[in-house]
Amino acid sequence: MILLGISLQFLAMLRFRHLQVIASIILLSFAVLPGCPANAQEKLEPICVRGEYAEVIEKFKHLPVEAQQDPANCYVAAYAYMRRRQFLEAEPLVKIAQRGGFHGYAGWTSTEELFSRIVTLKQLCPPLNTWTSSGHARFDVYGPDDEWCQSIYSELPTYIARAREAFGDPLPSVSFYLFNDRAIYEAFYKELFETGEQKSWQAGTGNFNVVVFCKYLKDGSVFGASDLNFRRGAVLHELGHALSGTICGDCYYKDVPNWLDEGLADMVARPYLKKLFADSPWLIAKTAGIKRAPTYEQMCRELYLDPKPRYALARLFTARLMDRLDVGAIGRIVRSARTDGDNFEAAVQEVTGADPAQAYRQAAQDLWKR
Repeated sequence: MILLGISLQFLAMLRFRHLQVIASIILLSFAVLPGCPANAQEKLEPICVRGEYAEVIEKFKHLPVEAQQDPANCYVAAYAYMRRRQFLEAEPLVKIAQRGGFHGYAGWTSTEELFSRIVTLKQLCPPLNTWTSSGHARFDVYGPDDEWCQSIYSELPTYIARAREAFGDPLPSVSFYLFNDRAIYEAFYKELFETGEQKSWQAGTGNFNVVVFCKYLKDGSVFGASDLNFRRGAVLHELGHALSGTICGDCYYKDVPNWLDEGLADMVARPYLKKLFADSPWLIAKTAGIKRAPTYEQMCRELYLDPKPRYALARLFTARLMDRLDVGAIGRIVRSARTDGDNFEAAVQEVTGADPAQAYRQAAQDLWKR
């Protein structure tokens, strides 16, 4: 406040450059004074426009109480929560925005549309069944009470222990949504991710803060009906995706090479997937006789065009890279990429000591054979 008492005479004696510095300090002093209006805080909207949704949420949590009741702030935070798949956290904020008469920004999803999506998701969402926690991390599991889902619920303590072993601390919280009705699962999936139906061979996914999984495949068959370890491993694999993306940041699923995303998730779930790892050379051999090995670029961006052999190759290649490393290397790669602008190749090289593109060429030569 002393700055505000500087006399105009004294200011006139200073050089213009000094005036600029003092003016900046005065503005800063206003921004940090108690009782400043909400608009003196850093604006959330530009951060959201940049796609930094986790940053929006974090900054919103640290706003003054009155700013957390501002309808525009609540709308932006709710929008960010929806992009991070946290519709239950978005709901009270959307309601504040609605009560305040804030309808959203031009070109953005409106407040009314956000609320409509939340209502639909809550209608489709199974009930909260169980939860487990470790440290600050909590895994909430929504799902029915049937034998298939019970086989997953019973593994939650193992899942969270494996997650902590692989990713270290701090570990984010994750919500699991398990379904025993494919039609409801598809509708929930479409509403949550704002996208179309899953492929016939897909039964679940892991994304920011969520794991979504269905007991049934599209053809009506039960996923992992005769292989309990594979069933449990598949859900843990999706948790690996969810944690990697949540920890790394908003650009993870856009920037991460396909092979690394799938390979790390398989390494997280490896204790349950021993048979899958053992069968992977055979899965590759079925294709190696009729197709050339995919290029590194194809493994980075086109893995899902030929999923079975390329998943297998990604699995074995990632295992080879991490052969002499502890499972905590998974988290070190993800966190290194986060601090280096999502440069995943550099992160892999830093943690494993191998250039992934060069290492892949040798791995493909060794592994892609009949």
